[in-house]
Amino acid sequence: KQWDMVHGMAAALAAHPLAAALLSPDQGTAEQTIIWQDAQTGVMCRALLDQLRHPAPAGSPFFVPDYKTAESAHPAKVSRSIADWGYHVQGWWYRQAAKAAGRGPDVRFSLVVQEKSAPFLVAVVFPDAQAIEAGGLIAQDALNLYAECLANDSWPGYAEQGVSVSLPPWERQKAGVGEW
Repeated sequence: KQWDMVHGMAAALAAHPLAAALLSPDQGTAEQTIIWQDAQTGVMCRALLDQLRHPAPAGSPFFVPDYKTAESAHPAKVSRSIADWGYHVQGWWYRQAAKAAGRGPDVRFSLVVQEKSAPFLVAVVFPDAQAIEAGGLIAQDALNLYAECLANDSWPGYAEQGVSVSLPPWERQKAGVGEW
């Protein structure tokens, strides 16, 4: 059953012109690790790209595709997944990796999203500049915190005292408690 599904997915992916071009084995090498040192913090960084494409011609953008499967490849659903799964942070991170590998300065991150059920629809989604900027702020905060922890050999966890938490607004509304 999975054999048929995977072959159906591969055929649908190959039939999508942009997705097929972004993930073409002729355009790069799959599963490539890039290691670099963050200039701001000195922290050693690592990324595993689905594909490290060959350098783009001068003046052309360099694309970093990342393949994802999903229940729905509809762009509105993918937008939610970007927020839920932190793909905007991943996009910024992968852009830094590609630049460190000499693929910059115009590096663009894309998600190649494919549905897991027939007809295995595909969408290529480019998180916008605002999403990538937000991801960069989150990633840089994490790098700064990690560098601080390394420097101080102090690795704090969550609050040492108990913390009161609330249900999300939509769950409170569903239960008839509070307002949306």
